[in-house]
Amino acid sequence: MKAIVQAGNLKLVEDKNFPDPVKDGKRPIVKVEYCGICGSDVHSWEIADRTKGLVMGHEYSGIVVDPGDSTTLKVGDRVTCSPITPCGECEWCKMGRDDLCPQDYYSPGTFFKEVPGAMADYMQLGKSAYVKKLPDNMTLRAAALIEPANIGLRACQSVNVEKGDKVLVAGGGIIGVMAAQFAKYFGASYVAMTEINHARAKRALELGVVDDVFDPTEEGVEEKINAKIDGGYRAGGGFTKFIDCTGAAAAINFGMNLTKKAGKVSLVGVNWKPVPLMTIVALLHQLTLVGIMSSPTENFDIILKAVSEGKFNLAPYKTKEIGFTLDEIQAAYEELHDPKNEQLKIMVKIGEGE
Repeated sequence: MKAIVQAGNLKLVEDKNFPDPVKDGKRPIVKVEYCGICGSDVHSWEIADRTKGLVMGHEYSGIVVDPGDSTTLKVGDRVTCSPITPCGECEWCKMGRDDLCPQDYYSPGTFFKEVPGAMADYMQLGKSAYVKKLPDNMTLRAAALIEPANIGLRACQSVNVEKGDKVLVAGGGIIGVMAAQFAKYFGASYVAMTEINHARAKRALELGVVDDVFDPTEEGVEEKINAKIDGGYRAGGGFTKFIDCTGAAAAINFGMNLTKKAGKVSLVGVNWKPVPLMTIVALLHQLTLVGIMSSPTENFDIILKAVSEGKFNLAPYKTKEIGFTLDEIQAAYEELHDPKNEQLKIMVKIGEGE
């Protein structure tokens, strides 16, 4: 089968003779239809000497060609799947935190070339228990967006966004915009975003998921923001919740400084390099900082239900669709590598389904 493989820093290759998945009677196999390019895929591609030989892709949809050991799946079912493969037996899994299971590191398309991902004609999924059938009113294209929505949901859950909260989201990429939408979904009274890319800022406003977008490099911007949040930290106000989706020191420090005393901070953005934080701000504000890397498998059901009921629209998040060719995919990675890019999600159409 055909697969797109990491070949070194900033380089992909096409392998037309990549081994087909082998039926093992346990792990289902799907014919991949759509695969999204995640920001973490781009970060991995940037330092691909660590993951050389890996077939990336953990945001996908497909059609079952082998149900494995599942008693509910059948050939032809339209599905998506949680990107993590928890064991179900460890202490974390038993306490409902299967996103912390050590087995998750061996999930398809993430870290190890021995477990290839969805940037291929076919893919063997982690476990049948985590495969989700699509509602009849959900397209295969939309289903490949469930995973990034999953992280946006988890970002809000990690700091317990609730009715009346004032939420700041740093970063207008797809995770930031989805986190903002979920903040609204959970009843936040005010949602603001910081973003230096004006095209992304404009799109976030057009989508209606934020009340305001601020350029943190603009002179006097803190005063403008503080006017919206009860005068800011020194006046006893501030954002009750702050979600960083950039992994950038400047954005994190800026956001923490605007967060109310005893506020909560969710660190979602990926950065493989050391990030210098103003810990004195966290101390003075007595903030709670939480990091997230994935999301419990049960969240897929929450999102599938919200989308199928029309409460969460995924369609606007796909901003570009490309074919399953090396040239197009390499170009897409290069585009997403540029911090000035305007994309939310580039989707690769691998199969023939819609």
